[in-house]
Amino acid sequence: MLRTWVLVLIIFGVSATATAALTAAWATTPDAPTVTILGAGNRLSVLVTAGNARLLIATGNDATAFGNALARAQHPTSKRVDILLVAGQGNDLIAPASIRDSERNRFAAAISPLSGAPAAFATAGEGLPPLETPRRFLLNDEVSVVVERSQSEVAPDPAWRVLVQRGLTTVVILSDGTAASQFPTAGAVAALVVAGKQPLAAWSAVPSPVLILGGPDIIEGRDLRADANHLQPDERWAVRVHPGEALPLRFVEAGLAVPREPAQSIGGTPRAGRAE
Repeated sequence: MLRTWVLVLIIFGVSATATAALTAAWATTPDAPTVTILGAGNRLSVLVTAGNARLLIATGNDATAFGNALARAQHPTSKRVDILLVAGQGNDLIAPASIRDSERNRFAAAISPLSGAPAAFATAGEGLPPLETPRRFLLNDEVSVVVERSQSEVAPDPAWRVLVQRGLTTVVILSDGTAASQFPTAGAVAALVVAGKQPLAAWSAVPSPVLILGGPDIIEGRDLRADANHLQPDERWAVRVHPGEALPLRFVEAGLAVPREPAQSIGGTPRAGRAE
């Protein structure tokens, strides 16, 4: 059956909800490479799946929201995590602490040295080895994940960047808006995910048709529209992921498919396209 899509350099799939899109994806294309954004409180976590490989970037201060989002994103028959990467400081470690010691984790490391974990969640902080960066993980023959950390010696919480790449399609994940200026250009970016604060600062430095950001605590909707209009004058879309939600970005032949409904148009008129 033909379905209408919105084409803005990448493909937006029409979907009732992000959760419905996930359910359909598991039912029809279980092996489709997917980058799923997870609402985890004050930050966004990310699950990357490609074939049988699963890489999870865990951060955020709400373990319940993180757990609910992760449950929605994981394949119903497999909860395994091959690579667990923990990010953040202090309360940002509450969400990853809930999965830190899971027997389903095959490999765990910190993107940058961790400190300040709440006492009840100490296992998510000290004792978790920091990753040597840059580091490239090959999830399968098509999808790779590159993890980079700022070389700043003075920052207590070094900025980080993750590139998820399949062919010419790249999804960029930044620790926060200030991280954008600390790394070289990544070329054409299909979608920009900002895990923490200052998403518009990142969008200004990293042009992309789609910005994925957290809930209204990060930036209010009217401020997002007002500030983004002069930053992104062409066809641009912003997608919020609230705590407990899971938003799938699915790699397809034409680029990247994003659920249409939660997207908020910032400017321009999208071109209509079709896909089977």
